[in-house]
Amino acid sequence: MRGFQIVEIQLDKRGRPAFRLNLGVVPQEGIVHASGRIPAEDVWVQYLEQYFQVYRRPFFRHWFDARRWLGSAPTEADIEATVDEAVTLMPEIEEVFVSGTCGPHVRCVGG
Repeated sequence: MRGFQIVEIQLDKRGRPAFRLNLGVVPQEGIVHASGRIPAEDVWVQYLEQYFQVYRRPFFRHWFDARRWLGSAPTEADIEATVDEAVTLMPEIEEVFVSGTCGPHVRCVGG
């Protein structure tokens, strides 16, 4: 895939310690959106006709989250383990940018 590669970290809007990754490729000349022409550096992944989302469990759209037991706050170690889990998916993320192929943790949207 050619163009400007974007990786966005989308945090949970309710403030819980959770995130997913959004991936996309923007043409170097930018895109034409309903609101007009948008330069490549101002494009958000969701503006694209096709983009990708990386989840812990994509079938259920389960985000990466620091596991908590019985409502307790996650520890720093819990948070680091969650980030480490996402980092292990780098080969799947790279494959999106190389060939547009969705691995087991990647959901293709549009296109």
